[in-house]
Amino acid sequence: MGGTSRLWIEGAWFCVATLIVAVPDVLSIVLLSAIALGPKIYNAVADETLNLVGNVLACICAVWLAFLFIIDIFNCHTIVQVALGLAFVTMACATAILKGNSYPWAALVILLSLPAVSLGLLRAQQTRTQSSTSKYSMGDAKRFYRVIA
Repeated sequence: MGGTSRLWIEGAWFCVATLIVAVPDVLSIVLLSAIALGPKIYNAVADETLNLVGNVLACICAVWLAFLFIIDIFNCHTIVQVALGLAFVTMACATAILKGNSYPWAALVILLSLPAVSLGLLRAQQTRTQSSTSKYSMGDAKRFYRVIA
């Protein structure tokens, strides 16, 4: 019975990792490429007032990021981490799209770097939930991610 549940958990991790990689790539193709909605979106945000809205949203993103560190997001429950993290990523992507007039490459860079960051956070979460009898200790994982950062 224990092997079956472990296999189910590993399958769930694989599905989450696949979604983490696939969703930003599909969004970047559909929303930002020239073959889909990209020209319409960039023409819509070409107005200077939307650029100012992007500046305000960038400030809100900075305050939101400070709030996440104040509440110590890494020690919160997983559901809280996901909800607050998705809110931040959504605001960051909206900021990058609204700043499309000044920085047309910003949204694409965020969406292309999102899978790598998300997979790293997923790996950190998976390492945090492992038992202390595993091959690697939590201290090893913390040192590894500090070196990476």
